[in-house]
Amino acid sequence: MSISIKSCYLDTNIILDYLRKRNEETLNFINLAKEKRITVVTSHFAIFEVLDLEAQDKFIFKELKNKKAFDEIRRNLRNRNLTKKELENIYKKIRKNLFYIDIPLKLHYLSVNGWDYSLKFLMKTINLESKDVLHLASAIEARCDVLITKDEIFKQNAKELIPAMTPKEFLKNLKELNINPKSKSNIKNQNAPKGL
Repeated sequence: MSISIKSCYLDTNIILDYLRKRNEETLNFINLAKEKRITVVTSHFAIFEVLDLEAQDKFIFKELKNKKAFDEIRRNLRNRNLTKKELENIYKKIRKNLFYIDIPLKLHYLSVNGWDYSLKFLMKTINLESKDVLHLASAIEARCDVLITKDEIFKQNAKELIPAMTPKEFLKNLKELNINPKSKSNIKNQNAPKGL
């Protein structure tokens, strides 16, 4: 079975892998997407998740460096006390690496109908977290050809509605995937969010 690929939706874990250079298959997948000019899409939810996780990690490393106990770090996780400069640096890193230097990432902003779809789908399943349902609705509404994630539970549930695979599976099944780099994608939204 051949899947025609013009655009793919990236789940948050893929973006984190790429930013942190922590997974070879993800890096190879992103390089292939750039080379083949596949439109790479995510949502503003993913960007906020990435910002939050990067800030959380910064706080944890800072507290570990100050020799704080794990229980104390966990208790204070929501009250990170990062400086404005530290938060600005996290934002600049993400903005630079995702929107201007490395990959031409497009953001999809979920419509009112997309929100309604998310709520209806969430009520039908107990296997997905609400954030995953928002990613799924964004991928479908943006008319992406495939959803790329390393979250097995999300992938299995998403497969009912959209082809879903890991970067490793994408690379392994490359011969079966019909990648059409010259085609225009269905994605309407622009790259970087304005005013941020």
